[in-house]
Amino acid sequence: MNKRRTALVVIGIIYIAICVGLYVYLYTIPNITGAMTPTETITYGRMKIDRQAECFVVRSEELVYSQDTGNVSYYVDENIKTRRGQKVLDIYTASGSVAYYMPRTGVVSYYTDGFEDLLTPGAIELLDPEALTSLEFPVSEIKPASVEKGDALYKLIDSDVWYMVLVVPSEDLPNYSTGAAVTVTFSEGEAGGDVYGIYERGESAMVVVKTGRYFDFFTKLRRETVTVTAKDSSGLIVPNSAICTVDGYRGVYVVEVDGGYTFTRVNVLFSDGERSLVSSDYFNERGADGTTSRVNSVSVYDEILKEGLPEDSDGADN
Repeated sequence: MNKRRTALVVIGIIYIAICVGLYVYLYTIPNITGAMTPTETITYGRMKIDRQAECFVVRSEELVYSQDTGNVSYYVDENIKTRRGQKVLDIYTASGSVAYYMPRTGVVSYYTDGFEDLLTPGAIELLDPEALTSLEFPVSEIKPASVEKGDALYKLIDSDVWYMVLVVPSEDLPNYSTGAAVTVTFSEGEAGGDVYGIYERGESAMVVVKTGRYFDFFTKLRRETVTVTAKDSSGLIVPNSAICTVDGYRGVYVVEVDGGYTFTRVNVLFSDGERSLVSSDYFNERGADGTTSRVNSVSVYDEILKEGLPEDSDGADN
């Protein structure tokens, strides 16, 4: 009887030891391992990509020249949008006065840099970025008290469309796409527009931004170093070091309750080189057969491995 009781006690002790061992293996050890692995919590936030660029303002414009000789009286101020047929000035000649009227609706400006016939919307595609950045644009005022025949009187600018030609390194082109909205920050303010065209010229490239909004500092500005916000959006932010590739799919390792890791696919919207903005909760993916499927993804406050797994990690595209 004592032997039987002893055997039962031994079996009970072994059973308890096995249970404790399983508990330690399933919960304690993974958590200890996880505690030694750097992790990061996914947060929701705003991410921008700002780049420096040389900006050249291209306008549809023409100089209006005097057909007479005499003294001038002006009636329209600088940067004023003026309707077709409105009187701009009078020239008082020896035989009387001659009135000059707006030939079409536009903005009146009294500044010139000599490139009105060269930097035109129709010539943008032919421009060379390196040659463009080597030019100087001396601005001079044209609002004389008296004129000779053939002198410039004022500049007429068509105000419906303006172009900002951005000279950027070719390596920055992945940040731009035709039709995308961008913001260009000048010393005198911000100007928004849409990417109209992208032209690569070796190591340099031109990104042409088109806008229908009127900015008064555009009328005499030709060149300025600007800050271009190529992308600006809100979403889930993850470090690029956490993004890795498994079986051809990009994703991150999400830490589970038991301390293990689950590979979860992500859809990278854009990256600033160190962090990436990714879709929240899910994203839609088009298959080779043309059908669209929903792919579950990460959510805000998910805990992920900060460095991914070394054998898989390749980071995100910049």
